[in-house]
Amino acid sequence: AREAQQQGQQQGQRQQQQQGQQQQQQQQQQQQQELQWRRWWHWDDALRLGAWPLLRAGGGGGGGGDAALS
Repeated sequence: AREAQQQGQQQGQRQQQQQGQQQQQQQQQQQQQELQWRRWWHWDDALRLGAWPLLRAGGGGGGGGDAALS
């Protein structure tokens, strides 16, 4: 009977440990998603604020370069 009680206690402890680990993993995933989203947001802002004119100018210059090559 003692062995059965010990086994039951061990199983209960293991389940608690697993639940704790799962919660930590979920928190880490949320943090990673937020970081990725922020990165995209900053990139989006950069495009909107400053990079569009530069990209257009670069594209125009590239077109001129292609014409010169041909």
